[in-house]
Amino acid sequence: MFINILGLCRQFFESALIFSFFFNFLCKRLNIDFLEINGLDTHTEGISPN
Repeated sequence: MFINILGLCRQFFESALIFSFFFNFLCKRLNIDFLEINGLDTHTEGISPN
């Protein structure tokens, strides 16, 4: 039972990691700033490489 819980945790973390990488790639591909999606202020000079 305990090993099963560890396996589930590992599966969850792996899928979360893969999702974050994929989402980050999508945002860069679509040229979207993740902070702007969250509604945070990103209009500080020098943050964006573009």
